[in-house]
Amino acid sequence: MAWKLYRWTWKLSSQMHIGHIAAGFLYRTRMYVPSHPVWGAATALLAREIMGHYSADCYREVGEALHRHARFGYLYPAAFYEDKKILAWLPAYLRGRGLVWIREDLYAKYNEDSKKADSDVFDDDRIISHRTFRKMLLDIRPGTAIEPDSDTAQDESLRESEVVMTRWRHLPDIKNKDDAPSGQVYMAGYLLLDDALGQFKGDRCKEISAHNLCNKIKGLQELFVGGDLKYGLGHMVREGEPTKDSKKMFGLEVGLNGKDPVVSLRSGGFVPAHCDGAGEELGGDMELMVSWDRSKASTGGPYWVPGSVWLAKEEAKRAITEGGILRKPESSATQKSQTGGN
Repeated sequence: MAWKLYRWTWKLSSQMHIGHIAAGFLYRTRMYVPSHPVWGAATALLAREIMGHYSADCYREVGEALHRHARFGYLYPAAFYEDKKILAWLPAYLRGRGLVWIREDLYAKYNEDSKKADSDVFDDDRIISHRTFRKMLLDIRPGTAIEPDSDTAQDESLRESEVVMTRWRHLPDIKNKDDAPSGQVYMAGYLLLDDALGQFKGDRCKEISAHNLCNKIKGLQELFVGGDLKYGLGHMVREGEPTKDSKKMFGLEVGLNGKDPVVSLRSGGFVPAHCDGAGEELGGDMELMVSWDRSKASTGGPYWVPGSVWLAKEEAKRAITEGGILRKPESSATQKSQTGGN
């Protein structure tokens, strides 16, 4: 397979809730968008545009095509800076600081060569503590269930939901205010497309054959991701055109030839997505991942969370697989046996 790497950016036009672990009556949110919700949003929009009338097979076949021939990188909160660049903020586990959020330009230096990052982890405006970052980005929405008979609030149903705001909240404890995030919140990340997606032909949904799915994905103007979409949450509008990037993703070199695209992890660098492997030489945190697909729940993991640091001295290769999870790449012998090669 031959993959192409694109950078795309989305403007958050409404508040967004990406489900995470609840804390009592507080429904918490992630501050980034994993691959699976983006895949689901793209599948829904493309299928509705392609099919002439409702067809469950069309949804299923478009989703399967994107699973095999597209990789949706995680989307991270981003801000617009004076040099006319939109830079993302990514989670990272730093020695002596724990979980922090690092601006993309410094984050890339850690991934390229952590020894040359040249950063004071306790005195750098491009590093913000997790607690402070949450204050800058999150808000709370109250909610309750309604009793249909009386049209009043149902007993014991009061809850609160965290949401990602559309505007950064500026805090006075950021040392250099001009360099701190402010204004519109964006979501920035990477998209990888296999050339075969443009020639994909549908078996059960014949309408797909008349469309180039590669061009369709790059032409998406909006996405609806996360929970409570019917209440107006999770609407993102694309900012500019997807730009074809070199072989780097947040400073990580990306191999674009093979069954899956492959990233190179270097000592002291960070993983930009969930990474499989309980025995891996990583430092950070681990969690299970739960997702819904065709009305069925699936649980995977435990996975190392984004921002976990690669501790081994040797460089390692990890494949970006379906669902955006980083895994050990399959050997060439295994790939040949699966495809019937000699």
